[in-house]
Amino acid sequence: FGGYFGAHVRFGSARAFTKKDFLPFDNGYQFIYMTVAPRFYFSPFRKLTLYFFAQPEVELQALVSNTLVKVTGNDDITGAAGGSLGLQFLLGIISVTAQVSCQYNWNLQTVFLGGSLSVGLSNTI
Repeated sequence: FGGYFGAHVRFGSARAFTKKDFLPFDNGYQFIYMTVAPRFYFSPFRKLTLYFFAQPEVELQALVSNTLVKVTGNDDITGAAGGSLGLQFLLGIISVTAQVSCQYNWNLQTVFLGGSLSVGLSNTI
């Protein structure tokens, strides 16, 4: 049973709905985020390149919606903290990763749940 350490940066965008009062055709909000996290890998298999990981996260979110002015004022950039759990399979330099994440936005007092499946390139430094 071995362990490894890494770093993770994630950029993205999402659309979320809200129960707050809204303008016509604006019943939600768009947000753009950047997440920075250390990643802790665990490899329970000797010959199979399947890794489990856990990562505590800090996220910076930029919110875009006229309806949030009542909630956040003019402050449309807020922060969140949380974590992710996932697994990564390496096939040569091809990486297939599945993860679930949860962040708590303290300004909006809201929990964001997400998941992803990604295919990319990976290599050791």
